[in-house]
Amino acid sequence: MPAFTDSGILKLNTASARKALDRAYRMRGSVFMLGAPGVGKTGLVKAIAAQHNKACVVLSGSAYASTDLQGLPFINNSSSVDNGEVRWSPPQFASAVRDGILFLDEITSAGPNVQAVMLRLVLERRLDTFDLGDAWVIGAGNTGAQAAGYGELTAPMINRVSLFEFEPTLAEVVNGFRFGWGDGRTPFSWMETEEDFAAVGMIATVIERTGLVIASSDLIESGGPYHSPRSWEQAAHELAYIPLSDVTELENMLTYRVGRTAAAQALAVLGGDVLPYPSEVLANPHVVDSLPRLDQRTAAISGGLSQGMFRDDIDGIVRIATWLEEQPESDVAMSILRGFPAFYRQRIDSDPGALDVWTEVFTRLSSIPTPRLDRFRSLVTEEPTTSNSSSTVEVA
Repeated sequence: MPAFTDSGILKLNTASARKALDRAYRMRGSVFMLGAPGVGKTGLVKAIAAQHNKACVVLSGSAYASTDLQGLPFINNSSSVDNGEVRWSPPQFASAVRDGILFLDEITSAGPNVQAVMLRLVLERRLDTFDLGDAWVIGAGNTGAQAAGYGELTAPMINRVSLFEFEPTLAEVVNGFRFGWGDGRTPFSWMETEEDFAAVGMIATVIERTGLVIASSDLIESGGPYHSPRSWEQAAHELAYIPLSDVTELENMLTYRVGRTAAAQALAVLGGDVLPYPSEVLANPHVVDSLPRLDQRTAAISGGLSQGMFRDDIDGIVRIATWLEEQPESDVAMSILRGFPAFYRQRIDSDPGALDVWTEVFTRLSSIPTPRLDRFRSLVTEEPTTSNSSSTVEVA
């Protein structure tokens, strides 16, 4: 059943928002997307840009003056006809985004002059001083007290745009941390080392077990740190450099990244035990059997499976899948397995060359005579979706 804000604005999860944005891109329709700070609006737009292989320029309304957006005036002395006439020099982004996507964020937090310029770009893709050609422009703003200028979006203006609020579900955020955001790439561009994959797997488990995805408006407006997909990502990145045994540093980091309440719950999930590296889990998933807590086993397996998927480690993936099959129904297996089929489709959609690797994975799994992996066996025989359909993948 559809969800709405108190103002009657439709709320869309990640899957639905991607469909809406993809349609708007194809028709160059005007869109204004609301969402809490750090919820992932920028990442969503960048995923659409990557899907269509287009450049994406992101400008924040709170960081620019109106002249930064509309260009600077100059006196034309280069023509005998227009000599002495005042002209405008287009801003640098105008040429950079001519055939791409311009994302104007935090419009609701901008001053009146900046907001007016940004809204005109969203609606018309041009100003008096320049034309963006075939570029697609999307506007976005924060909700709550951060949307100080939202009243400037008048009723006639609202009537000219597709207006919705973006609010990802818990499952979408957890699966995004584990399997990526629908473009076949690692969940975050900075993920390279084993420590990175392990840390992201741990934070995915924290989010799943605590349910802490997006902080309440009161907490966001309190002026202190708060939890959001963005701040959880930042926590994961820094966690890669902190041993779990160093409880003091871990608590400090989590507190200034996601706030005191979320930090306390995250610490309860993470505990203080040293988790095995993803490569160790891929080589022998049973190394997690000695971990005393379900949360720790889930985090370790999640990190190993994520690294194996993005590095096409067929043997390691099969070992982990086989281990998952052996686990009790209520244990770690089901929460991780839910996102596996969707990841498969995203990976093939974005990189058709990976089909051979994944066909081999599923063929190997098909020899395991157990019911839980039926979803994998069925995927082996199904045709992959087309390269432009990744935005329609529903993450379980």
